[in-house]
Amino acid sequence: MEEFIPPHKREAVSRAFQATFGRECADSLTPMKFGFSSAVVLKAVVAQHSVVLRVELQSDPTTDPARHFECLRLAADAGISPALLYAEPDDGVTVTEFIQGVPFSQFSGGRDAMLRALADTVRQLQTAQGFPHFKSYFDAIAMIGDQVRGSNLFASGVLDPAFAAFQVIAEAYPKADEDQAPCHNDLNPTNLLYDGSRIWVVDWESGFQGDRYVDLATLANSFAWTEEDEAVMLDAFFAGKVTEENKARFTLMRLVCRFFGAMVILRVASAERAVDAQRESSLTANPTRSFYYDPLFGTFGRVMATAEGRLSYGKALLNDFLAGFHSSTCLDAIALVQSVS
Repeated sequence: MEEFIPPHKREAVSRAFQATFGRECADSLTPMKFGFSSAVVLKAVVAQHSVVLRVELQSDPTTDPARHFECLRLAADAGISPALLYAEPDDGVTVTEFIQGVPFSQFSGGRDAMLRALADTVRQLQTAQGFPHFKSYFDAIAMIGDQVRGSNLFASGVLDPAFAAFQVIAEAYPKADEDQAPCHNDLNPTNLLYDGSRIWVVDWESGFQGDRYVDLATLANSFAWTEEDEAVMLDAFFAGKVTEENKARFTLMRLVCRFFGAMVILRVASAERAVDAQRESSLTANPTRSFYYDPLFGTFGRVMATAEGRLSYGKALLNDFLAGFHSSTCLDAIALVQSVS
């Protein structure tokens, strides 16, 4: 345990194992962290039982363990997340069942079946018991964005066009209470598992009650590369009854989710930045799709494992966001949602 668990968390981990298995330590621990969270995530084997041990190392308004663990519990109760075996918010420790994943490229039925299953997973989540409230999705993005703008990552003015565009969409986008539903809010490919027969969702630290289009749009940004892909996901999500307003809101939320993804990754990049490093003077980066090893099935390449790669990917997302914002599709979508609001 000493190799992976910080000293101040070892007692809490021992309590978790004692409560779950009647013993204070595991037979083996293997790192399995894939995303950008600061949490320690390990595969633990105890008496031939494989579980996932997650230990939170920090708590702030965006990563509140109490809210996080409640969303995890509700998602597990709804059968969307692996079974929750132990959760103690005060210690920041959870134990969940381990799911052995297989590549999405092996999805039974091919890509269309995968796209439909992804959309169906969001539909199932939205039938679960309501999640705890936090901020609106737009307010949460603005909070993270302020952290990025206040960092030493970019030279003055570089981010101004992106933030101005985000503000335009934020002011136009409908925000009715009846459109609120349980949301994961970070359904990127690293938070999805396919076990050969169904999809599971993990890592609920960004979860809260939010806009029903967020999770579908986030999935589409990683898996839907054509208009045909979009149509498959929308048809599955809305059970074949897709309206022009649905399409318009989906279009706008895809852009918002790209902006959110950029802010999350750039916040990580800013924390990795040396204090005296030269600030970035542009958003020049390779196309977003180039960061995927297998874009058709949402598999990231190894470039995301480096600080330079993460910075470049954040820039690429902002470039996609700005290109989409200046498209006629976005302008038409803004006009439509404003006309019906």
